Amino acid sequence: MNAHLTAPLSREASGEDLLRRPEMTYEKLTTLTPFAPALTDEQAAEQVEIQVKYEGYIARQQDEIEKQLA
Repeated sequence: MNAHLTAPLSREASGEDLLRRPEMTYEKLTTLTPFAPALTDEQAAEQVEIQVKYEGYIARQQDEIEKQLA
């Protein structure tokens, strides 16, 4: 697994934790045995990757929008 990462893991990590790393993609993640098989729909796989990688940013933006609307 560390071969796919720029910095080795120092602790156990979930698939979501790994996907948050900038160098990890959904495609790379699903080549690792614990995370196979992959989604066959490329658009669905892309959405999973986007949602995981940008989850915090999207939540902050939604909070900001709600504050401005209040």
